[in-house]
Amino acid sequence: MSRTRIVKGKITEVVEKDYNIFSESNIIYNAAEMVTEKGETKGVSYGISAVMTSDETVLFIENNINVYELNLKDGKKTLLENLAVPQNMELAYIRKDEKNSKLIAYYFGSEQNSTKSGICYLDKGQYISLPDGYYINTYDDFFYTLIDDKPYSSYAWSDDRGKTWKTKKIEEFFIVPTPTGYADKGYVYKLAALFKGSQEEKGARLVIGHPVIK
Repeated sequence: MSRTRIVKGKITEVVEKDYNIFSESNIIYNAAEMVTEKGETKGVSYGISAVMTSDETVLFIENNINVYELNLKDGKKTLLENLAVPQNMELAYIRKDEKNSKLIAYYFGSEQNSTKSGICYLDKGQYISLPDGYYINTYDDFFYTLIDDKPYSSYAWSDDRGKTWKTKKIEEFFIVPTPTGYADKGYVYKLAALFKGSQEEKGARLVIGHPVIK
């Protein structure tokens, strides 16, 4: 079933509490001029804060630590667990692990200019604190990320769920700070500027980072 609503004017909605939108497909906003979003106290957070766990249920987190399941058929909301998350951490989004599809909640420091981060596995409520500035991707027990050290970057990875970390400085490229994408076990796709080599070799490149690739 689909529905189209055409309004020749303005629509204003005032909501006293939360306003949640869930979609099994895409949510698309189009504007002829500008799209504006504003968070008065804590800004705007982008990412997945809820996930479909079946055709009829959505899992989401309220108040930073309360994990709920919402039945879309009957509207029933069930509290599943309360997560043990440090008070100075704030929920950013929920993501599935690329290998085992476990649900992981990502948390960032709530204080201004904080570089703290951590993740929490929703199946067991296990919270893992990460080194400052580490915004990771997961592949089962393998964690990895790129660290912007300026002017160079470093590839950081852990094969024991963040208990120990290894780093490798990247000195052949200037890396664009925002990752282009992650894939499989440890691959990072980035835009980079090559400044070593011959004149023909220099310039912008799409590079693939991985700790075992020379």
